[in-house]
Amino acid sequence: MVCQRYVHPWGNSVAEGVLFVIAFYALCVVVSMISYRFVETPVNRFMKPAIATHAKR
Repeated sequence: MVCQRYVHPWGNSVAEGVLFVIAFYALCVVVSMISYRFVETPVNRFMKPAIATHAKR
């Protein structure tokens, strides 16, 4: 859906399509790095004592 909406106005050039895929991949990598740093790491730090307590039982 994203490709149909945003790539179609640019035309059907292979180079533009490849550039779009590379840019979309880079965007996904950046978003996942930010998510890891600001969401997953604090949640793991918060949950670590609870997981350790549960593991001792």
